[in-house]
Amino acid sequence: MNGEKKPPPFEIKAFREIEYETFEVNDDEIFVMNYDDYFKVYGIEWYAATWIKDDYEPVAFFFILDEAKRYIEYQRHNLTKPRTYTYSSGYANHGEFNHFRDLLLSMGQKLNKEEGDL
Repeated sequence: MNGEKKPPPFEIKAFREIEYETFEVNDDEIFVMNYDDYFKVYGIEWYAATWIKDDYEPVAFFFILDEAKRYIEYQRHNLTKPRTYTYSSGYANHGEFNHFRDLLLSMGQKLNKEEGDL
């Protein structure tokens, strides 16, 4: 071997490069539509694939970013890769959040007015 690296006997292309192409392998035509076809082109009969899938599950909801960050810091020992995420307030901003926000704002304004009247 002398420490030299030999190039592969043929070029191996990525799946996306040969997807939807036809190849002739051992007097058989293979149309590459999926990974099974892709591996048949290269003569691989058995393969296993694995990947890591990250699913984020909402744990707590906050209206204030600083409160969310404080919760993450406090609960860090119970959380795996915590993050903050902003949900939209709905299609064209006409979701339930706007009604709740308006309710909170009106309650705050009434409370402020009552304090001013005292």
